[in-house]
Amino acid sequence: MRGREPATLAGRDLAAADTDTDTDTDTDTDGEASWLFAGSFVDTCLRIARQIAHALDHAHRRGIFHRDIKPSNVMLTPTGRVLLLDFGLALVESDERFTQSQSWLGSLPYAPPEQLRGGTAALDARGDVYSLGVTLYELLTLRLPHGGKSVEEMARSIEVGRVAPPSTVNRAVSWEAETVLATRCDSSIGSRGGKSARRRSRNDVPTRRCSRSCSTRPDSAWPPQPTIARQ
Repeated sequence: MRGREPATLAGRDLAAADTDTDTDTDTDTDGEASWLFAGSFVDTCLRIARQIAHALDHAHRRGIFHRDIKPSNVMLTPTGRVLLLDFGLALVESDERFTQSQSWLGSLPYAPPEQLRGGTAALDARGDVYSLGVTLYELLTLRLPHGGKSVEEMARSIEVGRVAPPSTVNRAVSWEAETVLATRCDSSIGSRGGKSARRRSRNDVPTRRCSRSCSTRPDSAWPPQPTIARQ
């Protein structure tokens, strides 16, 4: 799908990409997973993100932090289930390593700013929430929110936290989805929610696009001026 205009895509295009087929051929989207790919591309991306958020919520409630959320660690099954894989870098909250200073691990494009700086602040559910936000941003726009010609440049971009709004890349992205992404991709860990971060990672992902009646609305805990900045 790279090189295509995201706003022109449909859910079946993602189904075709997942099965390495061409949408000009007879891609089977009428099977068990048809509900996942029904409708628009944005709808499909949000459904996938919502399932990832449910998996994270399950882990976070048990004191487990994944620390390596990225598209390559997500698998779609033939029945439409979204599986979160590779807990190789996961850390349990009760583990003694949790209280020790940690150097950065994981995949740089999806790493939260506080994890790049190291320290125990990186060991928090909100780090996973950030990585989920970056993953959803990439799904919706087919590009990463941060770039750079070197590791240092990308790390600096992540720490600064200024990101082009996804709707400037994909005009089909709704205000609701963009607002959620603004908080999930915020460089300030406090702006991603406090003790309620676990619930927010699951509940704040909109289930529908473009509808102002969507249940997701900004609240007092969300920054009045999101980090995603129009340029």
